[in-house]
Amino acid sequence: MMMMMMMMMMMMMMMMMMMMMMMMMMMMMMMMMMMMMMMMMMMMMMMMMMMMMMMMMMMMMMMMMMMMMMMMMMMMMMMMMMMMMMMMMMMMMMMMMMMMMMMMMMMMMMMMMMMMMMMMMMMMMMMMMMMMMMMMMMMMMMMMMMMMMMMMMMMMMMMMMMMMMMMMMMMMMMMMMMMMMMMMMI
Repeated sequence: MMMMMMMMMMMMMMMMMMMMMMMMMMMMMMMMMMMMMMMMMMMMMMMMMMMMMMMMMMMMMMMMMMMMMMMMMMMMMMMMMMMMMMMMMMMMMMMMMMMMMMMMMMMMMMMMMMMMMMMMMMMMMMMMMMMMMMMMMMMMMMMMMMMMMMMMMMMMMMMMMMMMMMMMMMMMMMMMMMMMMMMMMI
């Protein structure tokens, strides 16, 4: 009995130990999990902070850039205005000069035009003459051709006539001969 009891006790103890161990393990696990979670959260926070910082930096940069751009633009505008003024002055001068030049040019052009016109007229006349000549030549050629054709035709006709005549003569001769023969026979 005592032994039994002891055994039982032992068993119980063992069980208790086991349970304790398990509990410990569980606790440990839980702790670990918690730690992990915390770490993750921290990391996330850090990341967020970083992002925010970055964004801020970017914004700042952008602002700076914009400012710079604005400044540049202003400068450019000023420069442009100055340039424009200068240009206007120059243009005025140029215009005066140009007017003078134009007058001169116009005169020259007129002269040239006159000359050209004269030349053109001459050329036209020449061309007309040439054309006339060509036409005449063509006409002549045509006439010649026609004449030739006529002549040919005439010749042909003559030939035909001659042939016909010959034939007729022959026939006549034949007839005569026949008659003679007949007479002889009689």
